[in-house]
Amino acid sequence: MKFTLYCLLLWLCSALLSVATSGEDGKALYFDGKRSNGAILRARVAGGAVLQGELAACVRCHRPSGYGVNESDARTADITAATLFNPLKPRRDYLMRSLYQERHGVLAQMSARTPRSRPAYQNASDILRALREGVDTAGEKLSAVMPRYDIDIEDATALKAFLQTLGNEPSPGVDSETIHFATVVSEVDSERKNTMLTVMRAFIELHNREVAREKARADYSPLYKSELVHARRYWRLHVWTLPEQRQNWPTLLEKLYSEQPVFALLGGHVNGVWKPIHEFCEGARLPCLFPQTNWPVTTAGQYTLYLSQGIPGETQQIADRLDEIDVRNILQITGSDRNAAAAAVLLEKLAQERGFPIKTVSLTEYLNNKEQNQSQIDSAVLWFNASDFSRLSDSGVADKLPDSSFAAGSLLVNGNRSLPEGLPPNLNLTWQYALPGQEPPRLYRLRGWLAARQIHTTEETTALNTYLALDAVRHALVHAVDRYSRDYLIETIEHEIENQLNPGIYPRLSLGPGQRFAAKGARLRVRGRP
Repeated sequence: MKFTLYCLLLWLCSALLSVATSGEDGKALYFDGKRSNGAILRARVAGGAVLQGELAACVRCHRPSGYGVNESDARTADITAATLFNPLKPRRDYLMRSLYQERHGVLAQMSARTPRSRPAYQNASDILRALREGVDTAGEKLSAVMPRYDIDIEDATALKAFLQTLGNEPSPGVDSETIHFATVVSEVDSERKNTMLTVMRAFIELHNREVAREKARADYSPLYKSELVHARRYWRLHVWTLPEQRQNWPTLLEKLYSEQPVFALLGGHVNGVWKPIHEFCEGARLPCLFPQTNWPVTTAGQYTLYLSQGIPGETQQIADRLDEIDVRNILQITGSDRNAAAAAVLLEKLAQERGFPIKTVSLTEYLNNKEQNQSQIDSAVLWFNASDFSRLSDSGVADKLPDSSFAAGSLLVNGNRSLPEGLPPNLNLTWQYALPGQEPPRLYRLRGWLAARQIHTTEETTALNTYLALDAVRHALVHAVDRYSRDYLIETIEHEIENQLNPGIYPRLSLGPGQRFAAKGARLRVRGRP
C-alpha cells in the first residue's frame, strides 16, 4: 500500500514538473520566439516573407496581456485562457469598442460587423492546426495577417500550457465594486502636493457620481450603457506619503501595498530621482502612470510610463551638442537647485564616454574668480534655476558668457513653463514643453474645468499633468470594458494616448510598444527664448 502511494506521489510530482517545464517552454516561445528544442521560431507572413526569433514571437501582436491590439485594418485576436479555451460567442459590450471607440480602417469595421463564433480550443492539435495551417476550431481560415508557423506538436503542447495561464491571475486592486489606485508624494512643497491631490479628488468624485448614476439608471437613456454597466467600478484613491530617508522606501512601499493592493499608481510627485518607486513597480508588475519627476529612469522598463525624459534627456541633448560643435574648454556651473549637482555628475560621465574634458565649479566659486574663469572657457553649461540666474545677472557677468552656453529649461522654469526675465542673450536652452502661444487647444478647456471646480493654483503644470494621468486611465478602462489586466491597461494607453486631446503641456504625446516616454525629446533653442 505504501509502495503504491509512493509511486502515485512520484507520478504526480513528475506530471506537475512536466507541466511547469512545458509552460516555461511555451512562455519562451510566446515572448522570445524560442522553440522547445532550443531552435529559433520561424514563421511565414502574407507575401512570402519569413520572420525569425523575436520578430516571430506571439507577443509582437498579441502583446504581454494576450488581449492583442488593433491597428487600422489589422485586428488581433484575444488569446487569453478564458477566451481561447471556451466557445467564442459575440459579446455586444466588446463590440462597442471595435465599432465606436477606436479608429479602424474599412476592412476592420466590416470584420467587426460580422463577428465569428467557434468551439473552444481543446488540445494541442487545435493549437498546432491554427498556427501551422491558419485554421481555427470551426474550420474557418484565420486572417492573412496571422503568420503561419514552422512548429511541431511539442511546441504546440508547450504553448497551450502557457496560454492556459495567460490572463488567469486576478488583477490586484480590483473587486466587484471598486478599483483601488494610489499616488506617491515625498519632499514636495505644499502647493504642488495640494494641487495634485485636489485635482485627483475632484476627478474621482466626478467619475464616481457618473458610475452611481449609471448603476441606478442603466436601463434608461442612453440605453447602450446597459451593456457596459456590469464593468463599471468606483475609484478609490490611496495617498502613499514617503519620508525623506529614501533607504526606507522599498520596505515602506511593500508594506503599503500589502495593506491595500492597488491596480495602478497614478501621477505622483517626488523631488528627486524616481528610481526606488520605478524599481518597486517593476518588481510588483504595477503600472505607474505619468509621475511628475525631473529624474525618470531612462533604462528599459515595462510598467512605468513617463511624461518626458526630464533632466537626463536634456543633459543628453546638451552632451550631443557639445560633441557636435567640438569645443574643448568646457565649464559647468552648478547652482542652488538640488538637481544641479546630479545633472553635473551625469554630464561628466557623458563627457568621459565621448572623450571631451569638462570642469565643474559651483556658482559661488565661479563668481569669486569670474575673470579668470571667463578667459579660460569656450563653453559653459549652467545648471541654474531662476534665482541662480538672478544672482548671475546681479554680478554683471551674465552677458559675458561664451556664445556656446547651455542651460536646461526644465530646471530653469521648475515646472511653471514661464521663463524669467534677463536671461543671457546668447544662451542655448533645452525646452521640452509646447512653445508659448502654440499650446494644444485643450489647455483652455481644462482651465475651464479647473475653474468650474474652484481649483485656483499657481501650479498649473502640476494640475494639467495630473489630469492627464487620470484621463489616460479613464480612457483606457472604457476600452477595456471588464478586462481588468494591468498589462492591458498599459497596452491600451500605449495605443490610445495620441488619440486623446493633449492637455497642453507638451506639443505632442505618443507611445508605442516598449516606448516609455510620451513626449519625445526636446528642442534646443538659441538666445534665451524658445
